[in-house]
Amino acid sequence: MGVFMDGPSDASPRIRRAAWLVWIVLAVVISLVVLLEKKERSVTPNYRAAVKHWFSGEPLYNSKGSGFIYMPQAALVFAPWGLLPKPIGEVLWRWTILGVLAAGVYQFTRLASFDDRWFLINSIASAATAAGCAHNGQSTLIITGLMLLATVDICEKRWWRAAVLLALSFAFKPVAIVLILLAAAIYPAMLWRLAIAMLFVAVSPFLTQSPDYVISQFVAFYQNSQVAFSDGETGYWAQLFGMLKVAGLDLPSPVQQMGRLFCAGLSLV
Repeated sequence: MGVFMDGPSDASPRIRRAAWLVWIVLAVVISLVVLLEKKERSVTPNYRAAVKHWFSGEPLYNSKGSGFIYMPQAALVFAPWGLLPKPIGEVLWRWTILGVLAAGVYQFTRLASFDDRWFLINSIASAATAAGCAHNGQSTLIITGLMLLATVDICEKRWWRAAVLLALSFAFKPVAIVLILLAAAIYPAMLWRLAIAMLFVAVSPFLTQSPDYVISQFVAFYQNSQVAFSDGETGYWAQLFGMLKVAGLDLPSPVQQMGRLFCAGLSLV
């Protein structure tokens, strides 16, 4: 294929359209599968139920470490889709998560090169690996896109927008805390902005429900997370220690924790 130039080629607009077409085709195919499949295979019922329970003042968690396992804020940020009629909400949610991911891939690619052949290659690779998550409706895709966009903003010193995007990704899934901590540690300009953005995320549930209910759900989230974490260490889940367990190497919990801490420190270094 040769070495790509930094600048756009004469065929760049056509290649860029092809790259966007990859995402559009994936979104259309996923939407059709979701609408036509007889047996629902998705995590969005858990999100939709959480939205309903939240605004009804009902418990979000089942204390079994399953179902809705994210912070109460996740119910709030999913509300724009969860309050829609189910077929419309399901389709729009998948178009949203794929759209945000595609935008993140596009902007992140342009940090390295304006040659749209790279965008096409990255789109094909990213769309292929995202198809399963898109089918299941997992918010992993939207937080990935938000973190990619935030990374671009950090590189271009758009500190406030980066802080807002990272805080929003955290509201969807707490796993975004890794990039948030790295950004705060590496870029002093991000530290206080992230503190303000994260504070708003922390208090946002109190704007839509009574304090007693909100506090009770945070307590329930912590208890439910303990159960989910325990199940995550003993089950064959899609993470490093789960793969090692499949291979016959079942590491005890303290060793797993030490491994995570080591990797965290290595990432910071």
